[in-house]
Amino acid sequence: MWSFINENTFNLNQEQPIRAPKRVLTKQDEERFLKLVRLDEKLTLPPKLQPLWERGKYYNKVIYGGRGSAKSWSVATVIIKRASTEKKLRILCAREIQESISESVYSLLCDTIERLEYPNWKITDTYLYNKKTKSKIVFKGLRDISAAKQVKGYESFDIVWCDEAETIIQDSWDLLIPTIRKDNSELFVTFNRYKEFDPVYNEFCLIEDPKTLVIPMNWRDNPYFTERNRYDMEKMKLLDYDKYLNVWEGEPIAQIENAVLPQRLVSEAVQRNIENPDGGLSVGVDMAAFGDDCITFYMRRGLKIIDHEKHKHQDVIKTAKDLEIFVLRNKGNIYTEIKIDNGGLDGGGLPPIMRNKGFENVVGIDFGGTPKDKENYANVATEMFFDLLEVLHKIDLPDNKLLRQDLTCRKYGYNEKRQKKVEPKKIFKKEYHHSPDDGDGLLLCFYNPGNVLKMDEDTKKELKKRHENKRKKARNRFAGCR
Repeated sequence: MWSFINENTFNLNQEQPIRAPKRVLTKQDEERFLKLVRLDEKLTLPPKLQPLWERGKYYNKVIYGGRGSAKSWSVATVIIKRASTEKKLRILCAREIQESISESVYSLLCDTIERLEYPNWKITDTYLYNKKTKSKIVFKGLRDISAAKQVKGYESFDIVWCDEAETIIQDSWDLLIPTIRKDNSELFVTFNRYKEFDPVYNEFCLIEDPKTLVIPMNWRDNPYFTERNRYDMEKMKLLDYDKYLNVWEGEPIAQIENAVLPQRLVSEAVQRNIENPDGGLSVGVDMAAFGDDCITFYMRRGLKIIDHEKHKHQDVIKTAKDLEIFVLRNKGNIYTEIKIDNGGLDGGGLPPIMRNKGFENVVGIDFGGTPKDKENYANVATEMFFDLLEVLHKIDLPDNKLLRQDLTCRKYGYNEKRQKKVEPKKIFKKEYHHSPDDGDGLLLCFYNPGNVLKMDEDTKKELKKRHENKRKKARNRFAGCR
């Protein structure tokens, strides 16, 4: 056997470096090297999904998109590699309903074990077990776990993978998420959107969370997309374009029944860009109905929303101050039309405070009050929605996920008088776990209650002169707030 010497070691007599002889690779060495190269190639994920390998940075790793995006294939690769090299991992693969193991990712994981050629795997009809690392993968339906009251038995899992997560209901998420509490545990979620706001989309994708990795994935992002997949995709595109958009492009295909505002019109309003809006300024203010709700301001010029902001946990005095800043920084003045929700916490107290500040065009609106069109609408809230529907085809809205959900997920029905009536806010909040504050602020912004205070020209001139100095001071003070 050769004794290796560092090539930088010097012979003291000759003062020359003694070079180590080169080792000749054996056939076994070559085979081992080639096997490692092949394994490295097999473990390579699409570039967009490389963050799946990161450890400790994210609690939740969420990938959504259409078929051919390699999302499930990539998660299976990560899980089998980790279970084959890390000791005693407990891994749960879950779906909402799983009547048999064939309905799970069992086959995909078995194929991945074979593809990666990892040894020591014991494959049974109910679980997968690595005899060397003692890592185990089990398969369960979340509804079965809930029915059997076995939640505590799943607290020690290291990895949970929820595939086809668009079918998982909110109650199951409420059950599962608090259960995954082990240090350094991870939740992998893969799904293709069905409705505009599936519970899984609401849970992980609406609000940015530094501990949640969200990757929208498409077949275009997959360098391993096959010609066979392309053939199937193009065929479906010709036969059923709407189905193609959902299956391959990952676009939601269905909207809840009896929604007031169509998804298509709201999406078009978000994509619309009115470059030079004209017309007067109008502000909608939704007050917080409960302590955990938000106060929202929306401002439009003509048909374009030009600014919006949100506040939480503050009193009416602070809200009045923030609203004054909001109006003045957007070149508003004492005549700017301001419509305020009277039903929130201290909402009824905000209009008089704003009038005392010199804003004269302020109106309090009761969502449950009498509408202008008493024959067709049960209350003002319903009338606001259908009034917005009339102009939705020409307005410019911001791309705000919560706003889109608030607008497209509110349902309506009919009362005993055959009047249209939008579902109460509390029902929406129970289903989507947040108050539709953004939607209500926007509705107020576009609503014309028909009783906005009108002033004659002499009164306007007098008020303008009285508040001119105040406006100059306010402009200087709030110049940096833009």
